[in-house]
Amino acid sequence: MGINKIFVVYVDLIDWLSRFFSSSYKNPLTLDSQVQLFFKQVPSVVIAASIAATALSFLFYDTAGTRPAVIWVLSVYLFTAVRLYSVYQYGRSRQKAADKMDNRFWSVLCTSFSTLSGLQWGTAVLLYFNPESTVDISILVLLELAMVAAAVASLSVIPIAFVGYATPVALMTAYPLFFSGNSDYYVLGVLVIVYLFVMYMFCKNIYKATMFGIRMSIENASLVQSLQIEKNKADHSNDAKSRFLASASHDLRQPLQALTLFTEALKEEVNEEKQNSLVDRISKSLDALKGLLNSLLDISKLDAGGVLVNKSGFDVASVFEEIRTEFRPMAEKKFQQLAITNASLFVYSDPILIKRVIQNLVINAIKHSSEESLIIVDIKPEGENAVITVKDNGPGIPKNEITKIFNEFHQLNNAERDRNKGLGLGLAIVERLTNLLSVELSLDSLPGVGSVFSLVLPKAKADQIKQIQPESASFSIGRLNGLGVLVVDDEIDVRESLVMLLEGWGCDVWQTDNIAGAVALFNQQTVDLVITDYRLRQNETGLELLRTVNVHSKKVSGLVITGDTSVEKIKEFMHEDYLVLHKPIRPAELRVAIRQLTTAEVA
Repeated sequence: MGINKIFVVYVDLIDWLSRFFSSSYKNPLTLDSQVQLFFKQVPSVVIAASIAATALSFLFYDTAGTRPAVIWVLSVYLFTAVRLYSVYQYGRSRQKAADKMDNRFWSVLCTSFSTLSGLQWGTAVLLYFNPESTVDISILVLLELAMVAAAVASLSVIPIAFVGYATPVALMTAYPLFFSGNSDYYVLGVLVIVYLFVMYMFCKNIYKATMFGIRMSIENASLVQSLQIEKNKADHSNDAKSRFLASASHDLRQPLQALTLFTEALKEEVNEEKQNSLVDRISKSLDALKGLLNSLLDISKLDAGGVLVNKSGFDVASVFEEIRTEFRPMAEKKFQQLAITNASLFVYSDPILIKRVIQNLVINAIKHSSEESLIIVDIKPEGENAVITVKDNGPGIPKNEITKIFNEFHQLNNAERDRNKGLGLGLAIVERLTNLLSVELSLDSLPGVGSVFSLVLPKAKADQIKQIQPESASFSIGRLNGLGVLVVDDEIDVRESLVMLLEGWGCDVWQTDNIAGAVALFNQQTVDLVITDYRLRQNETGLELLRTVNVHSKKVSGLVITGDTSVEKIKEFMHEDYLVLHKPIRPAELRVAIRQLTTAEVA
C-alpha cells in the first residue's frame, strides 16, 4: 500500500510539473500529438545513445575499471531494450484503440524514462571523472553536453521530459568540477550550469515552434473534417435533387407519352381545316415540352457516361448543309440571316455529336439575338487543326457571366423564364459534349457587340476518312399490316393510346400490365414484337418481362419505353441488348424503332 501511495504521489508530481512547463498539457488533442511525436523519435535516440555509451566506456574504462564500465554500459543496453519495448506497447495500444489512449500515463512514462536516462548518463561522469587528466575531463564534459544538446531536438516536444533528462546530466557533470579543488574546473562547472539554462531556453523555443505546427495540423484536420461534412451534405442534397428530378421527369413523361400518341391518333381522324390547325397547335406545344424534357435526359446521359463516341474523318460541309436546312426557316421567322459557309474541310471527330454541338450553338444564337441579326457559321484551317466558329451580333455576354452560362438552368435576360428561350441547358450540353470529345471550346463576347463560340478540331488524316452513314435510315411510313405486337404498361392511358396508334398502323395488338399476363398471351397468340414500359406493377420491370418471355417461348424482339432518366438507370440500360427509348417518343420515332427491330429479326 505504501508503494502505491508513493507511485500516486510521483505521478501527481510529474503531472503538476508537466502542467507547469507546458500549457498545452490540458488539451487532449495536442497532448496526443506530443506523445506520438515523442515515441516516433525514441528508437533512433536510444540506439544512438547506446553507441555513444559503448564509445565512452571504451575510452575511459581504465579510469573506472573494467568491471564498473561493463556494468554501466550493460545497464544502458538493458534500458535501451526497455524503452524500445515501451515503443512497441505504445504502438499496439494505438492500433487497438487510438481514441481511448491514456496519454497522461504515456507522457508520465516518457518523463520518467527521460529522467532515468539523465541519471544514467550523469552517473557516467561520476564513474569516469579523473581530476588528474585535463584532456579526459574535457572530452567527458563535451560528450555529456553534446548528449544534452542532442536531447533538445528529440525531447522538447514534452518539455518536462527534457528537464528531467538535462538537469541530472548537467548537475552531476558540474558536481565533481565544483569540488575538485581546481579553480579552472570550478569555472568549467559554472559554464556547465549556464549551458543548462541556455538549453532550457532552446527547449522552450523549439517547444513553441513544435506546438504551433501541431495546432496548425489539428486545425487543418478539423477544417478538412468540416469541409468533408459540408461536402457530404452537399452531395446528399444533390443526390436528393437528382432523385427528385428523375422521379418528377418520370411522372411527367407518362401522361405526356399518352397525350402524344392520342394526338397522333387524332390527326388521322380529323378532316376539317380548323380542327387540323388546332391539332397542329397541340402538337407544337407537346414538341416544346418534349424538347425541354429531352434536354434534361441529355444531361443525365452525359453525366452517366451513357453517350458513346464514334470518331471518324468526315466533311464538315455535310453537317453544315443539314444545319442550314434545319435552322434557316427558324431564323427567317425572326427575320434573321443565317449564313453558313460552303467550305469543305475534313475533320476527325464524332460527326453526330459535333452536329449536336453546332445545333445547340446555332439555336442559342437564334433565340438570344434580336430580329434582323446576322448569324455566321464558318470553318477555317489553322495548322493541323480546323476552327469552327458560330458568330452572332446579339446582345453579347458580360465578362462576369461567361463561365456561368455553361451552368445548368443559367440564363441571361430571362427573368420571366420564357419557355421560348429554352430551359438553360443548351450550353451545358455543349460543354459536356466538347469535354467528351476532347474538343477545345472558347468564347469571346462583348456586351452590345455579339459573341463568337469557337471549336478547335483536328484535321482528318487520309486513313481516318470513311463514308459516313446517315444518322437514321429513312423508313417508309406505310402500314405495318399483320405485325403481332404485345403492349405491356401499367398506366392504362399510356397503354391504350399506344394500342390505338399501333392498330391504326395495321398491327395486331394485345395488351397486359404484368409479366404473368404477357406469358399467358405468348402461349395463345403469335407475337412478333414486345413493347413494354420499364416500370411495371409489384416492382416488376420490362427487362425482367423480356427475359422471362424469351425463356418460355421463341426469341422475340423487345422495345423498352421508359420515363426513368436517373443516372443509375441509364447506366443499367447501357449494358442491355434490348432497344431502350425514353418517353415521350414521337410516333415517327416509334415507327423507325419498330422497322429497325423487325428488319433485324428478318435479316
